[in-house]
Amino acid sequence: MTALAEPSNALSQVRAIFGSAADIGLRRLVAGPGTLRRLGELVRETRSGSGPIVLLTDATPKVAYGADLTESVLDRLRQVGRPVHVTVGSPGHHTTADPATVADAIARTAGAGVLVTLGSGTICDVGKVASARGAFPHVVVQTAASVNGYANAQSVLLLDGVKTTVSSSWPEVLLIDEETLVCAPPELTRAGLGDLISVYTASADWALSDALRVDCGYRPELVRLLRQAATAVLPLAGELPTGTAAVTALAHGLTLGGLVMGMAGQTAPSSGTEHAISHLLDMAAGGEGRPHALHGAQVGISALVAAATWEHLGARFAAARVEVPQDAAARDQVLAAFAEVDPSGAMGERCWQGYAAKLQALRANPEALASLAARWDAWADGVAPRLEVLADALRRAGAPTRFTDLNPAVSPERARWAITNAPLLRSRLGIADLAGLAGLWTDADIDAILTRLTSVGAGLSAS
Repeated sequence: MTALAEPSNALSQVRAIFGSAADIGLRRLVAGPGTLRRLGELVRETRSGSGPIVLLTDATPKVAYGADLTESVLDRLRQVGRPVHVTVGSPGHHTTADPATVADAIARTAGAGVLVTLGSGTICDVGKVASARGAFPHVVVQTAASVNGYANAQSVLLLDGVKTTVSSSWPEVLLIDEETLVCAPPELTRAGLGDLISVYTASADWALSDALRVDCGYRPELVRLLRQAATAVLPLAGELPTGTAAVTALAHGLTLGGLVMGMAGQTAPSSGTEHAISHLLDMAAGGEGRPHALHGAQVGISALVAAATWEHLGARFAAARVEVPQDAAARDQVLAAFAEVDPSGAMGERCWQGYAAKLQALRANPEALASLAARWDAWADGVAPRLEVLADALRRAGAPTRFTDLNPAVSPERARWAITNAPLLRSRLGIADLAGLAGLWTDADIDAILTRLTSVGAGLSAS
């Protein structure tokens, strides 16, 4: 592993692209062996005013260095003040960043001199919103190499039952302790690999959106940086979830992904069709009152679906007849798709707002579709992800590659629903959108994609 594949180097790599004067809200990234020992010092230096030190956690037990991590953190905070411990969520349940949870955290952290968030991606998202609302500094103690959302100024919240990315605030300090990450539950680290490989599928979607003039913020140098970091992890996948070098490289790739999304002002560099599928699985689980699987685990399998979809369109798109649907028919399709998980229609209406904006952008630039079709073969070959490479990495890490392998398992029927309706979720354009526009997102097309996934040991189920 090169020296660059260290989380502590991520800030300098991003500054090299955006310039030394770039306003990166994350002021300090402290990473490496034994960095947890520096928590008290960092909190003392970051604290503003006379407000209390507030520790925000969820109810999930956390262990590092053979001890209760929450208590270890509280002990270190007691060395520099009298911390107030705020816990959101219930033991044994996934914390959800819904309006009630967010409002509870905002109310109970109000007036903090500094907020310290300890935990996974969801509680970090909640902490970033609370920090933004309360205008107090924020220190994040990362507990697993599980997601890329620690190091940016966005939070994914559940609004009207829909996974929605909103602006929040950067943490001033991100502390990444090597031993803490290595001691994390293995399933979290494997999920981190799933989230990491989304840079291949999401960046391809981002390039596609740029080519069709739906999103003009595409920056190829950012894609190269992210893919380079992810590519450094793939040969080490078999050493996950406990190999120190592999976990460190994984944490670096995820941290870099978060920073790039924060500086790009959007999550598109690492969130494409694969995230849309995962978000729909979460939304369906929430609508049915049941827990969902780990975010990165779902994203990893969904990335394989996205990669297979790119492959499916490879030899078909150039000859396809492309048509942007009319609003009336499209709205009916969106509302019908989400009615089964939210009969109130609120979820469908929120999704329609995003989808309608995407259709409007496509209609505004009809020549872009024709131009892409004319150069499709060479263009797609340069951006498309490679299915076998991604599936092999997940398999060597012991990560799930089938939806029924998730915990809790996702039924083939629900997984297919999420795949089918992924284009309808939001305004961001991805490969499934292009398939739909080209008439290549029929039941028969999805059957062919799922059959291809089966050939690499992935897909809906083992049968």
